[in-house]
Order: sequence, then C-alpha cells, then structure tokens
Amino acid sequence: MTILDGYSYLGGNITVNGILDLTSGTLNISSGTLNAIGGITRTAGFLAGDGTGNLTLGGTTSEPLYFETGQEILNTLTLNHSAPATTTLFTDLVIYGNVNFASANDNFNVNGQHLTLKSSGSGTAYVGEIKGSLTNASNVTVERYIDSSLTSTGRRAWRLLSIPVTGQTIRNAWAGAAANPSAPNGETNYNIGTLITGHGYSDGTLAAAAGYDWFTGLGANTTSSIRYYDAAHAWASATNTPSTLSVPDKQGYMLYVRGDRSVATATDYGYTVLQPTGTLKQGTQTIPVNDAYTVVGNPYASPINLNAVYLNGSNGAVIKRNFWIWDATQGTSGAYRSLTWNGIDSYNMTGGSGSAADYLTVNSGQAFFVEKSSTGNITIQESNKTTTTAPTVFRPMGSTVSNLSIKLYQATGATLGLLCDGALARYNDLYNVSPWETYDAAKMNNFNENLSLVREGRYLSVESRPYPKQNDTLFVPFWGLKVRDYALTITSNNLDGLNQTAILYDAFTNVTKQVDMTSATVIYPFSVTSDPASSSLNRFKVIMAPAAFGVLPVKFTKIAAQLYDKKIQVAWLTANELGVTNYDVEKSADGLHFSKISTLKANNASVGGSYQVTDEQPFTGNNFYRIRSNDESGKTDYSSTALVQFNSKHVIHIMPSIITNQQFTISLKGQPAGNYNLSLTNLSGQQVYKKTIYNTNGDDHLIAFQKGAVSTGVYNLSVAGADGSIQNFRLLIKN
Repeated sequence: MTILDGYSYLGGNITVNGILDLTSGTLNISSGTLNAIGGITRTAGFLAGDGTGNLTLGGTTSEPLYFETGQEILNTLTLNHSAPATTTLFTDLVIYGNVNFASANDNFNVNGQHLTLKSSGSGTAYVGEIKGSLTNASNVTVERYIDSSLTSTGRRAWRLLSIPVTGQTIRNAWAGAAANPSAPNGETNYNIGTLITGHGYSDGTLAAAAGYDWFTGLGANTTSSIRYYDAAHAWASATNTPSTLSVPDKQGYMLYVRGDRSVATATDYGYTVLQPTGTLKQGTQTIPVNDAYTVVGNPYASPINLNAVYLNGSNGAVIKRNFWIWDATQGTSGAYRSLTWNGIDSYNMTGGSGSAADYLTVNSGQAFFVEKSSTGNITIQESNKTTTTAPTVFRPMGSTVSNLSIKLYQATGATLGLLCDGALARYNDLYNVSPWETYDAAKMNNFNENLSLVREGRYLSVESRPYPKQNDTLFVPFWGLKVRDYALTITSNNLDGLNQTAILYDAFTNVTKQVDMTSATVIYPFSVTSDPASSSLNRFKVIMAPAAFGVLPVKFTKIAAQLYDKKIQVAWLTANELGVTNYDVEKSADGLHFSKISTLKANNASVGGSYQVTDEQPFTGNNFYRIRSNDESGKTDYSSTALVQFNSKHVIHIMPSIITNQQFTISLKGQPAGNYNLSLTNLSGQQVYKKTIYNTNGDDHLIAFQKGAVSTGVYNLSVAGADGSIQNFRLLIKN
C-alpha cells in the first residue's frame, strides 16, 4: 500500500499485509486501527492522528515514524514484529492509551524526541512491559492527573507520589514553574502543576529563594506541603521537608495538592496535571529496605501489581506480605488503606470500601509502604506490570477466614458521612495468639482521624487471631477526632456458624450494642465532646460471648482511682445491678493484661450501689484498674479503665496527656535533683524526640515541640530519673 500526495483518512480498521509506503502526503489514522503487518517505509510522507486511532507495526524490518506537526497523536502504539526490528521516532508523539511491546523482537528508539504520556480524568497513558528494548527515551513527559474535587463539596488532600523519570528537580517535576513569592500573581498555565509551600515561611521572598511558593495567609507557623518519611520523624514538617531545588533522593513524597498553581488560598480546590519530564525509568529497579517501614515508589510509567512485586525472586524474604497505600478520597485529607495477605488465598483491606484486588494495582506516579522482614534489597521488574498467578499456600489451615470489619465515619446520627478510617479483625486457626503474629498489619498514622486495634501495645490495622472464644476482647482505640458526631460500623463476615455473639461496649456512655454476626452491618453513632473521656483510647472494645449473651443488668456509672499516701483508692458506682453476685477489682501495669486483686459482694439492688477498695501495693509507674461484674447466670461485664501513675518516692506528673498545642508540662515535685532524660517514641518504637532537663527544686518544666516536629498520633514518653528509675506515659498528640 502506497500513500502518494494529498491527505487521506483511514476508513475504519485496515490491515496492510505488505509494506505501507509513505511516499508523500499524509495518512490520518483518525479513530480507526491501522495494522501494518509488513512494516512501514517512508520517502516524504507522514502519519497523523487525533488521539483515538491505534497503530500496530509488524514485519521483520526496522521502520521510521514521522507524524504531521500538530497531529502527532495516537491512542495506542503496538510493536508486534515477527523478527528483531527497531521502530525509530523522528517527531514528537503524544500517547493517550499505551505503548505495547508484544515480544523480545520489538525495539523502540524514541531518538530523543518528546514522547508524552497523557493523563486526564478519563485515564492515564502507560508503557507496557518492555519485552524488547526502549532506547533514547530521555525526553518523556509522564503526566499525572489529580482531581482535588473529591466530593460534591470539593477538598484538598495529601498524595503519596513518586516520579517515574530522572533528571529533573522536584520543583520542575511537580510545580512546573519557578517558585512564586506572591501566588497566584503571574500564574498563567492553568490546570498544570501545583503550589509547593515550605515550612514556617512568613515572607514570600525568602520562601521563593529557597524554592517554595508562598501566598498571603501563610505564616511562621505554617507547615510544608511536601514531606518525606523516615523512621525517626515520620512525616514531620520541621525535619522532613525536602529541598525542591534538588533532584529527588527518596522513593516517594507526601505532597499536599490544593489544585493547580492558581489555587492560592486556604480553602479553594481544583484539578491539575503534574508533568514530570526526563529519562524514563525502565528495567529492573532495586530498592533497599533497611527500616521497619519503607516508602517505595512505583518506578514505571505504568501500573504495577503489588502481589507480583512480593513474588519477585527473594523479595518475600525481605518484606512481609503487607502493603499500605494512601487513598486521598478517605478521611479529612486522605488516609491509609492496608492490604494484608490472609495466609490462604487473598488479601484483606482496611481503611475503605471496595475490593482489595483492585487496590493491589499501584498507578503510575504513586508510592506505597512495605514492611521489613529482614534487611536487604527488593526488586521491581518489568513483568510486575502484569498480573501473576494466584499465590501458593504456606501452612495447612481451614479454607475460610472470618472477620469483623470496623469503620469510622463522620456522621449525623445514623446517617453516615465521610469515611475516615477502618480496622479489621480476622479469624482462622492458622493465626497465632502471639502478639507478633506474621499476618498482622501495623497501623500507620493518618494526619487526621485514626481507628485501630491494639494487642500487647502494638497498634494494628489488621489483627489476625484464632477463632474467638468467650470473653475474647478486641480493643478499639481511636485518636485525632474532632469535637463532633461520628459513627462506627461493624460488619461481620463468615462468623454466623461459631455460636458466638459480640458486644460493642462504650465506656464513656456505659452503653452496649450487640453486633449482628450473620454477615450484616450494625451502626453505632457516638459523639466526641470537650470531655477528655469521650476521646479516651480505652473508650471502645468488642467482647465475644456465647450466642445467648444479652445486655447485662449491671450499669457502671463511674469508676475512679486516686493516690492517697502511697496507696491507691479505687471506687465505683453502679445502677440497676439486679442479679449481680460480686465484683472483681482487676489491676494491670500495661492496660491490657489484668489480674484480680480483690472481690466485693454486690448489693444486688435495683438502684445500684457504691463500692471502694484500697490497693496497698501499687506498681511503680502505671496502675490500670477495672471492675468485672459477675452475675448469677455466669455472665460478666467490665467497667471502663481508670489510671494512676505512682512512684514509690513521689510521682512524676505529665499534664495534659492529650496534647493539642505542641507542648506539655512535666512536674518533678519531690523528685531528686539531677538530670532527667525524656524519650518520646512512636508505636513502632522509633524515637521521634528526646530532651534532657535538670531538676533543682522540684520544678515544673514546660516541654515544647517545634511546630510540625511531631506528627499527630499516639506516643510513649519514657522519663529516666536522676535516681535511675524509669517511668512511662502514654500521650496522644493532636496537631
């Protein structure tokens, strides 16, 4: 087939079995598919397209590709040669769909031309598995469409992103323009790039000189819109804001996307397209995994499958079969979804609705977290751009995994609003009771609302346990919530044959709600108020019981514990305690493992009663107390938990334990003079803050964090005294 002069349109789908000779003129592929089985030769002719046409090249000889200026656009380009051949590009080319390599025969020489992989609200172009070769791809733009209008009302959100090209600075890749000291003044390229603001700049000139955008409303207390993760500081703005004027040296970054570069207020939003341009990453990529949790960027201009990544070579010896992705549509400004292998045949997901299989696909320009099993390197390969076969079974087990899915929503009564976070308890005799169960998945801190499960001090997004027995308890802490109305939903799956029921217990309101175990969902509305007890980490728990379990007649109305002269007095009030035989006072050093220290006979009165016991031998450090009621039928229930911190000499006090303004007071009254070493660690045991203070006369010391240095979350504070004693405190920090 020969094209001679003029302008020809492809009439639908055409297959050319011989050679397509572009002698002169232009052949517009338009919306059809041109299958040039015999390849292409050219004298002076051109191809053209409008983004809907497809081109397939075959044959055994190499061919040139020339496109008409302004019409160098294809939907897909497929190389399918029957013998080794090279297709060489001699003009720019824009791809809306994909570039495919059918076999090792297919080689694509981009020849330094500008290749653009488009991204929009309807899809993102990609380069498929490179089975042959891709050379001279040094001027490739890999677009990433981002829509900040995530809901009907719109909002901005954090994004966990990677850059699939090399050779550009962070600023050029994602901002797409020089730093603007007075945005949005002077911005003309709408719907492209985004503003990247720095940490603590109150002057636009200084911010721009350092490579950050600035607009009116930002100030010295403003945190940055770009962060990287490390074990010591997590995403802290003060320490983990990268230089945007440098090429990226991290696998991925958290970027707060407001919209394009015209969005320069505290509330506006919109969509944008990021346009990193450089040398396309390709071939096997090696990533070191040294920390407990490591951010890994998708290196390719293509989606990859996380399960395929796990199955690469020795990757399974370096990382666990757990992944965390960031979903910008969840929570107030995004939240994690955890993807964890159930040990049998599939993944479970927390943090949102949908299929876990769908979220195992990581998009071009997206990053994710892996969990270390042992220090080493993992590889991501070209073949990970495709789906692999089902994984094998590791241990003998039952074929069904049962679970309780717990989700946290903003709500008005029982009307659910924004999904904020979620956690999953799954059950199978495959799983162990060990606190370090292989199939558990750790909880990653969101920037806003968080929901978790906790076992032995480990905060988990997925907790894997043997099938539940009577009184097995799930502890369901939450943090980072606002003063407003919320709701929990609890959905059961494959639990209806276990002759068990579950009771959700709210220690703040002393309300219980039975969980439907017939693969159904219950909704429990609740409120967070100005009362600190309403946001206590110990507010919610789910208790397993025989199916005949009903709401107990006892109602605890108050439990309190106070220190008196080196002894701790525990008191509680009840209402409607008919049928109760006695009360056990239980004590714990960690809030999880309790033992009985006393038993009192119940008054068994319809109006309730008042009770009190004294603990003559408190623990040094934390003393947790709870009351267990026992009724005539053998049923039990528990009160909420009270805490007293005790030192055999004098008690160190931390005020407050819920920190909202980046500072707290430590009282050393009665403590010996000398140095006191403070160490703040996150739930993974990583130190995020340390300080040494000197006590002279039992002083109160104000401890203030630098703005953004410690992100929102639950932390352990260890205070090593001058006398060698160590006291530990649990703090909730809200930014």
